[in-house]
Amino acid sequence: MTKLDDIQSIDWTKLLRACRAVTGFAWQSCGAVALAILLGHGVRGCTIPPPTPPAPINADISLPAEVVAQPGVPADISAVTKGTVVKWFVPDGVHVRPGKSPLDAWLVAPLPGRYRVLAWPCTERGPTEAATSWLVVGATPPVPPGPPDPGPAPVPISGFCAILVHESSTGMTKEQQAVYYSPKVADYLNRKATDGAKGWHRWDKDVDVKYTSETWKAIWTIVKPKLGTMPQLVIIAGTKAEIFPLPTNDADALALLRKYGGE
Repeated sequence: MTKLDDIQSIDWTKLLRACRAVTGFAWQSCGAVALAILLGHGVRGCTIPPPTPPAPINADISLPAEVVAQPGVPADISAVTKGTVVKWFVPDGVHVRPGKSPLDAWLVAPLPGRYRVLAWPCTERGPTEAATSWLVVGATPPVPPGPPDPGPAPVPISGFCAILVHESSTGMTKEQQAVYYSPKVADYLNRKATDGAKGWHRWDKDVDVKYTSETWKAIWTIVKPKLGTMPQLVIIAGTKAEIFPLPTNDADALALLRKYGGE
């Protein structure tokens, strides 16, 4: 195959004279023959690079990966772009409404599903590639039921007992202290608790019960994990233990105790 360097080394004057002497053609005809030879060599020997395509215009826009909404409830979507206006495309089943600004829109879909949303910015550079987002519309989730009420905790005792529990690290208000150390409450429990004064306690939440009876150790093992915000009042009636916030006055505390211990 003849290369471009070979074409450039041809003596074109001699070639044209030889063409005229052999064929008798005019100079113009021989020139045409030479041009044909040149073009022929060029096609066979020269690699002409293809034209460079124009660089694509990147999408000067970004959207959130997805927007979550409930059926029939408008969802706001915002575009980030250097353009001044955004054009939106949504599939059937989705309605688009003007948003708070030319770069925002409200999307509404009455049915659950996953819908593809496209957006283009209007810029001086002309059309751009589209940005994509997804409108995810789900059915309203049912409210999960709360945990069942465990009810009173069973304890290894039969009778009426009580524990007034506090937490020394957090302290108590004056009203709570008054009830916690109330002589009226202590007098009632001394009279009504099983085993009298041995049938109730004032304990810190982190008390060490290793020196108490096996029964009270077992009761504390069951009750302590169920304690809430301090201070609290644990009432044991029969074989069940119930836990209450410590009342803030004697009258309420005694009314609660009498409900289980009688009068």
